[in-house]
Amino acid sequence: MKRKDTACKLIQVLILAAIVMLLPVTVWAQETTLTTVVPSSHILHLKLTGEGTIVVDGVAYTQSADIQIQRKSRPEISLQITDGNKVKSVLWGSEDITEAISKGSWTMPEVIEDVSLSVTFEKTSSTPQTGDASRPDLWFTIAALSLIGMIICWLMRKKQKV
Repeated sequence: MKRKDTACKLIQVLILAAIVMLLPVTVWAQETTLTTVVPSSHILHLKLTGEGTIVVDGVAYTQSADIQIQRKSRPEISLQITDGNKVKSVLWGSEDITEAISKGSWTMPEVIEDVSLSVTFEKTSSTPQTGDASRPDLWFTIAALSLIGMIICWLMRKKQKV
């Protein structure tokens, strides 16, 4: 008997579910308008470490700065290195562009969001070099060969005089 009661209840639930699914449903919606504002400029975050200058479209920066650049523009970047320094690294966001910018100037990709440019300058070795920086073993070999040549010439002259 229990099985028949359970089966009857299951059939009733399925019929009720079918009736609910077949009932018309009315949905009310309001008209929705989505808008967005596209900025006309973006921020270029310049981070400068060490002594040197970053030139962005002809404007020189000697320290870190946030500058506005036009959306979809492609500014040209170059570096001016002060005496006694060298470029250690240049990062465009997280991309290393040191080699690309070391060839003179570099043109940024089209700017469509805020971006960062980090330049690190470092001091070059300031240890003065004294004396002859060439290899002494080379000079010794040249001197020894010259001496041998002079001795041979001296012996040949002495032999001719006899």
